[in-house]
Amino acid sequence: MTLQETILTSQTRGVRCKDCGDTGWRVKHQGPVETVERCTCYRMKRKEQLLLRACIPERYMQCSLENYNPQPYPDCDASIGRAKVLVEQFVKEYPARKIGLLFMGGCGVGKTHLAVAAIKYLILEKGIPCLFYDFRNLIKELQNSYSRDSEYSESDILEPVLSREVLVLDELGAKVMSPWIRDIFTHILIQRYNNNLVTLITSNWMDEEDRGIQEETLEERIGYRLRSRLYEMCKTIVIKGKDYRKFREIRN
Repeated sequence: MTLQETILTSQTRGVRCKDCGDTGWRVKHQGPVETVERCTCYRMKRKEQLLLRACIPERYMQCSLENYNPQPYPDCDASIGRAKVLVEQFVKEYPARKIGLLFMGGCGVGKTHLAVAAIKYLILEKGIPCLFYDFRNLIKELQNSYSRDSEYSESDILEPVLSREVLVLDELGAKVMSPWIRDIFTHILIQRYNNNLVTLITSNWMDEEDRGIQEETLEERIGYRLRSRLYEMCKTIVIKGKDYRKFREIRN
């Protein structure tokens, strides 16, 4: 049975896509020549699968560049608007320019929103495989993998972290860096750097020049060598401003 016959037959079987009969291939005629091309439904299904495999938390699934408000309250800092422009530039240039992003700023300034918006754009517009991980959850899962009852090994958990084309690590520095955690993070960064994979990182901790009243800098939280590595791997985006979640609660 030819592909066209398969498609025509499947149209009577209650399939979802009438153009390709759920085969993923659509027949295309160019004069007397019959060819096939990928159906639109196939590309949509693949994007749906990529979005599911990205493991974006439900809380952040609505985040996009369109609904990131660069001026959520009066007298907001100009860095909020600049951050959105830099992320838009990043997703439009990818993969021609492969350099990660390090979002630094206080609570509620939109760091995670922008990181998620970036990978959602890459998935939906460019079909790029991405992955989201809260750094604290990653460490917890790795620790649990050492249990005798664990279904997953350390390598099972790290495989997508090390290999996915674009990775978001959220809340770096929220957990104090023990030597073991530092070794894990170093391993992740080096492997991804060597394989030319892009990493997006968010952190509440700032560098010395932007620390304000913070007791520690990011360098003090993760160590000089790791901070130095991030300078090489990521463009730093500092976002200053009020806690938007707190501002929204006051308004409501």
